[in-house]
Amino acid sequence: MSFTPAFKIGQIVSIDELKTEFQVGNCGSIRKSTENECLVLISNNLSKTKEYTDNWQGDIFYYQGMNIKDKKLQGQNKALADGGVPAYLFEVLKNKEYTYQGQVSLAGSYEIKEIACKDGTNKDIIIFPLKKV
Repeated sequence: MSFTPAFKIGQIVSIDELKTEFQVGNCGSIRKSTENECLVLISNNLSKTKEYTDNWQGDIFYYQGMNIKDKKLQGQNKALADGGVPAYLFEVLKNKEYTYQGQVSLAGSYEIKEIACKDGTNKDIIIFPLKKV
């Protein structure tokens, strides 16, 4: 099955439009659509709980995946790392507005980094280098 979203690059959509188009739930930074056989990646640097800031460096987007435990790649992180299904990126640049960036794929190997959290603890995060397809 080949899924082509109706959104245009740069289009701003609501969470309800995103959920309806991709047939995904409302939680998580990586959302799997079984119906459309794809992943939806949400980059929300406005979140008050996020310690790492996703960012563009040239044409590569450094994206923090879902929380990781014991340095093990699993769940949606594993699905993104394996590259077996298409992934579509949205950036939240303004509260409740999801800007469609298009389909992305891995631009290299992911990295697991230990970062200091706002509460004084440390945790491991996974960073995926992504490029537009």
